[in-house]
Amino acid sequence: MVNEGIIDASIEDGGYDGTPAAFVAAQGKDAQQGFASAEPYIYENEVTDWGKKIDYALVSDEGWDPYSSAVSVRTDDLEDLSGCLKAFVPVMQQAEVDFFDDPSATIDLILDATDQYDLGYPYSKGVAEYSVKTQLADGLAGNGENDTIGDFDEARSADFFDKAVKTFEGQGTTVKSGLKATDIYTNEFIDPSIGLSK
Repeated sequence: MVNEGIIDASIEDGGYDGTPAAFVAAQGKDAQQGFASAEPYIYENEVTDWGKKIDYALVSDEGWDPYSSAVSVRTDDLEDLSGCLKAFVPVMQQAEVDFFDDPSATIDLILDATDQYDLGYPYSKGVAEYSVKTQLADGLAGNGENDTIGDFDEARSADFFDKAVKTFEGQGTTVKSGLKATDIYTNEFIDPSIGLSK
């Protein structure tokens, strides 16, 4: 956002700790990072010092459009793990389809695990159900431009790669010379027949 000139570096605050305190203290006048699939529900329904709707925008709408939570392996391990990936990736695709078809059992499991592990932050059924609905409605989860879930789109990957390289280099990180977007992703293990129903 800073590199693209959307946010001036002088007003950036890297001190966000995941709580609504700063947003509430600023009476909602400051933008704050978060998850479109969680914070809007939490702020309206679970933050007693706020308790009203908030507007949100997706960072992807401003051009920063990564693939979050992509399954990754080290380049040197790819050949050795390819048999496992060929079997496992379609299972993950189908699991995501099954989840969005009927998320109730998984939501119950997540809520139980959150209680048992006492991670220090609440996660309610309301947030979980809002998350599922919002992920689908806002296109945060889905098939993309085809009928397949989990695959990488070539144009989107190339665009993000170029922006990420520019950002990392602007922060003083050296990016491997000659690295291309197609060097860091593959659809080799994707089953193109698995996708969310329209």
